[in-house]
Amino acid sequence: MGPERRVAQLVSNDDPLWGLLKEVEQGDVRKAGVAIASVVAQSWGQPVPQAVLATDVGSDGDVFSNSAWYEHLLALAARGQLEPELIGRCWETMLSRADRRSQGSHYTPPGVAAEVVQIAVDAFLANGRDEDAAGVPRPIRVWDPSCGGGAFLLAALHLLEERTGADRSDLVANCFATDIDGFALTMCDAALEIWSGGRTRPHRMSRDALLVEDEDYAAHGWPQSFEIVVGNPPFLGQLTSDTARTGERSQRLREKFNSVSRAYLDEAGLFVAMASQRVADGGVVGLIVPSSLLGAADAVELRRTVRTTHDLSALWIDPVQSFAAAVDVVAIILTRREGPDPIEGGTTTVWRDSVKTNVATPTAQTWAPLLASADAVPAMSLSSTHGVVGDRARITAGFRQHYYGIVDAVAEGASVAAAPALITAGSIDPLMSNWGTRETKFGRRRWKAPVLQLDQIADDAVRDWFVERCRPKLLLASQTSVVEVLVDPDGRLVPSVPVLVVEPADADDLWLLAAMASSPAASAWLYLRAAGTGLSRTAIRVRASEVASLPLPSDHDAWAKGAEYAKTAQEVGAAGDHEGYLAALRKLGKAMDEAYCVSDSVGRWWWNRVGKGSRGHKQAY
Repeated sequence: MGPERRVAQLVSNDDPLWGLLKEVEQGDVRKAGVAIASVVAQSWGQPVPQAVLATDVGSDGDVFSNSAWYEHLLALAARGQLEPELIGRCWETMLSRADRRSQGSHYTPPGVAAEVVQIAVDAFLANGRDEDAAGVPRPIRVWDPSCGGGAFLLAALHLLEERTGADRSDLVANCFATDIDGFALTMCDAALEIWSGGRTRPHRMSRDALLVEDEDYAAHGWPQSFEIVVGNPPFLGQLTSDTARTGERSQRLREKFNSVSRAYLDEAGLFVAMASQRVADGGVVGLIVPSSLLGAADAVELRRTVRTTHDLSALWIDPVQSFAAAVDVVAIILTRREGPDPIEGGTTTVWRDSVKTNVATPTAQTWAPLLASADAVPAMSLSSTHGVVGDRARITAGFRQHYYGIVDAVAEGASVAAAPALITAGSIDPLMSNWGTRETKFGRRRWKAPVLQLDQIADDAVRDWFVERCRPKLLLASQTSVVEVLVDPDGRLVPSVPVLVVEPADADDLWLLAAMASSPAASAWLYLRAAGTGLSRTAIRVRASEVASLPLPSDHDAWAKGAEYAKTAQEVGAAGDHEGYLAALRKLGKAMDEAYCVSDSVGRWWWNRVGKGSRGHKQAY
């Protein structure tokens, strides 16, 4: 999304400000930011903020008084007061796409900041830590470790003024702002100074907050802890080169956060670890993070460490994907306990669309059940007393070498009829293959019916691995909203990475395992453990370890019926009988509800999800 489109998200198309800002070139961002800050100050009847006066914007000095669009801004200000929030919003809007991605900086809509801050501030005030034993108000020190344009600090100031009635100057004097981008810090500084009436500036530190040490705080006259830590830390995934941690900084972060740092832990997770260390007893952390952090395997140690000192008091779920980064996000609200042990049997308040629901706090192994509760996944538990999938099958998947090792050995099926079909995750629907009918992507190319020429694989180990896969098996899509399984009874299919492979020890178990994996209970069980870990908040990333630990059904007769329906569904679906396919799939769901002894509410939840991807799906469960 370009800067013009982001501006359009801030103001309506008929707003004169839109017409002005879309003309600002990327090279003039600093000048534009200073100009906007000075205009907002004049709108409030104040001199230009000290932070802006100290900003070097070029040798032309008084460029803004000679700028036509600056004069237009003044005219707009004359029509009504321009809010301090405008400074940070416009500055963030004008950042280039490359800067936003490499820095992990994404514009926070004011409404989002206000909602998250309200939950965090109210959680803190509910602790009664804002007054001493004599009822005298204590200062509430608020810190944003990645302040950007100051959206979260301004939201906190507005709310604390409303809740406590404190003087604006006193509130700003207890604000602390950190950002690795010095100019972002300048814009935040200016906005808060204007909000205070020109009397007070926040405490500022232009540093990488993750690497600030105790002596740095002391050198700047900062406290070692804060009552409230809020913000939207950088989202820097570790799977792509332009956002992954590298070099000396990466090494320093590994050393500092050794107990929680994992190879693929998003940068936002390190901010959670750091903030939890810097919040005072009874204090609150409220940070926006990718929703995948709740269930990601690489965040397990982070969740465990945080829970030793904090209660997971609330979770805010973004209902509309508010960020330009196209990332599903949540905000976790942590309250630091004064006692050493977590509260057993506690609850977490889940907020979505301004509606709150109290949910049993999950274990640190995964916080995904909180997302699952918001998606109305029925509460259920499965017993493993009858065994697990791993007792009857081997679950595996290829790795990077298996992906790149076959790129030059893939061809269109029409040219190599005898080669096994290459099945990608996008080619799998529940008990149905779209190979040959739906275009798929592999090796940066699009294919209609890709096949793998085994004799063209150069690496012997890779070739042997794929030859071993030419046996009866199940193929499971790895990113999905319900478990999607395709049965390969003849061994004529081979999996693309990262499709999972389930190979039963006994070939007679093939359709039984297909029914089990395709069941409503299996999807709900996995969703309760991995909600949000897929490419979207409502998708799950199916892992081999989770599939291996999936409990087997207790009612074998009902399970056998489910296996028959699974076979029927795949056969009639392959023949093009869509209505027959849906009917068999529905019967499979009902049989497996009985096999697992779960309520049909689980089946109805599953059926609604299956229906979203089924053409003409109208059958009730």
